[in-house]
Amino acid sequence: EVKAEYRPPMSCSSGRAPTSTSGKGRSLSLPHAVQAIAGGFAQWNARNQETKALWQQMDRTCTATTVSDALIQVRAIVSLGHLIWAYAYMRVLYDKNMELYYATLLAAPGELLPVVYT
Repeated sequence: EVKAEYRPPMSCSSGRAPTSTSGKGRSLSLPHAVQAIAGGFAQWNARNQETKALWQQMDRTCTATTVSDALIQVRAIVSLGHLIWAYAYMRVLYDKNMELYYATLLAAPGELLPVVYT
């Protein structure tokens, strides 16, 4: 029995553990259950070709390097009418740049907290 806190496997699209870019070199660990079952997020997500294709598309969509860019991109996705895509975008943003993710949340908490905490 794995006694790790469960987090959905798709929360990290690349399979990399999210890292801090603040220069402190902090690295967060992958949940033990996904690591034990599939070998990590990338392997879990690659098990299904459709899931793999979706994460690749979200990775190409998330190109923001500033809060302004991230807000424009996530608002464009929200305008499609399905918040699940905005959630996926924010997960990819988190994976790519944790500080930018949190700065974006702080810039528009009323809009984005319902997206990321659903």
